[in-house]
Amino acid sequence: MSPLLQTFANGSAFGYRSPSAAAGGAFESIATATGNGSSATITFSSIPSTYQHLQIRFIGKSTDSATNTQYNYRLRFNSDTGTNYARHMLNGDGSVAQATGNASVDSIGPGYTPIPNSGASLTNMMGVGIIDIHDYASATKNKTARVFTGTDLNRTTAPTGQVILHSGVWINTNAITSIDLQLTTGSWTTSSSFALYGIKGA
Repeated sequence: MSPLLQTFANGSAFGYRSPSAAAGGAFESIATATGNGSSATITFSSIPSTYQHLQIRFIGKSTDSATNTQYNYRLRFNSDTGTNYARHMLNGDGSVAQATGNASVDSIGPGYTPIPNSGASLTNMMGVGIIDIHDYASATKNKTARVFTGTDLNRTTAPTGQVILHSGVWINTNAITSIDLQLTTGSWTTSSSFALYGIKGA
């Protein structure tokens, strides 16, 4: 395998490495969760402070029955719903690309994140994402996060799917002990799954 292909295979081209590729067991599983079809929120709580960074990997969609729609979700820390976050977003769908930024907002992650619903033409389509949260246990830093999400809906009419890269900050120096991922419409389906990892190394 060429060096370039090897780079993409282990994920380092995107700034992260898969748990299996991380040297010395740097990734450790903390918790997993699945949607129950009736709650819009997935919560990881009582997160230990023994790691350097956190990563969440997920695949999911909404139960909402509208057709040809994609939905946002909110990423929040320590149940903080105040306007204590800021975010930037780059996204594209193959024909249109855009960049946006917002200050004093109530969450990181949306703006627009493709989580396809269970409408007739999108029943078997899922959204996927990776969330990196840096220095989450620090008592002296505001908390930064990077969110990389995407969906391909295998169609030529809108919505066709998108790839989206977010950066965000929680303007708070408290250690993160809980994380919420909340859909804006519908509930997480039972096919939605989430995994939280702790990262030991720098």
